[in-house]
Amino acid sequence: MTMKNTLSYSLLAALSLSPLAAQVDMELDPMEDEMMEPETIWRNTYVSAVGMWVDNNTDGTLGGGVRVGWKFQGPEPYYISTDVEFEATYWQIDNGVKYGFENGTAKTKNLPMMVNMRVNIPLSNTGLFLYGGGGAGISYIDIKGTSPLGQSVDDSGAVFTYAFFAGIGVDLTERANLRAGYRSLWLSDDTFNDGSVDVKMDTERNDIFELSVRIEF
Repeated sequence: MTMKNTLSYSLLAALSLSPLAAQVDMELDPMEDEMMEPETIWRNTYVSAVGMWVDNNTDGTLGGGVRVGWKFQGPEPYYISTDVEFEATYWQIDNGVKYGFENGTAKTKNLPMMVNMRVNIPLSNTGLFLYGGGGAGISYIDIKGTSPLGQSVDDSGAVFTYAFFAGIGVDLTERANLRAGYRSLWLSDDTFNDGSVDVKMDTERNDIFELSVRIEF
């Protein structure tokens, strides 16, 4: 066989194999893309029971509530997750208020209803994790009080509310955890009036220390 014939056969073999090589390469590319871009893992719903201590610099009281949400789990190796949840809590507390131009206090019933977003960051394989986030919504306020001049007010309404929070948690099982944290919750300074006197809450910020148990499904 001459050198010319050998080169011809080699060229024909290379040309015949090139479509097969291209097909194999096309089949591998999707697999590589899938390995390079892992999908977020859906972990269904969770429910949290919350106990809290609320302080507004005028008074302190116990409160509680419930949270229902959805957890979005990130890929390995860090497993950082994000929560989106609805929250409803309740407490009764004395608030510093202004009756017109006079300072005083009034008893309030507070029912914040909020939508929160939270990021959970695990601490290696310790079973501990840090979390932080924020939320916004409305608070239904029922307010009753008497001014220094003897004018009484009994009114209710909804005010804009927002909060920022952070804390630490520990996994009790694969589907349950315990959390302890701090929350700064702010109420807008709307005016209440039942026809007798204008009342504006002087205390807008509430410092909340909370303990919660969460169950995932």
